Amino acid sequence: IEEAKKLVQEADAVGTDVRLGYIIPNPRREAEAQLVQEACGPDGAGFNIIDEGDKTFFNADGALVTGRFDVALFAWTGSPLVTGSSSIYVTDGGSNYGNYSNPEVDELTSELNQTTDVDAQKDLIIQIETILWQDLATIPVFAFPGIVAYDATAEGVEYNATQSGLTWNMQDWNIS
Repeated sequence: IEEAKKLVQEADAVGTDVRLGYIIPNPRREAEAQLVQEACGPDGAGFNIIDEGDKTFFNADGALVTGRFDVALFAWTGSPLVTGSSSIYVTDGGSNYGNYSNPEVDELTSELNQTTDVDAQKDLIIQIETILWQDLATIPVFAFPGIVAYDATAEGVEYNATQSGLTWNMQDWNIS
């Protein structure tokens, strides 16, 4: 926080308004907003954090879709499909709420969406993710840990890292 405060001062940005948008009610996001306020607000890094938690955040006329935010707190959920996040990082993508644009990412994503070779997909994903990190297209705050637990009498329980979560195959579970 001290280093951030120094950088904010050097940039003459102390007191800059930062609109923090997220859906309410959501205890996790509300707690996250409180932590951001404490770390980045006037007594932290020096920004003026404006908490704009709103129950219409995701609506068609809400802050996320219309771009009325500086920081948006929400999560994209994973998908096992390589094309699952295509609309997030391509120019004018349907889920590209930060208006990120990079012609190289657009081209690589288009190629990825048409490639069925798993090794080629992996190479394209690495190239895309390298650019996204260099551009800092988004900043992940945290990731949910993957958890699976069972005992010796349980059969058929399998880990699944997608948005389906732990119970994705519960129809196959058996207790012996």
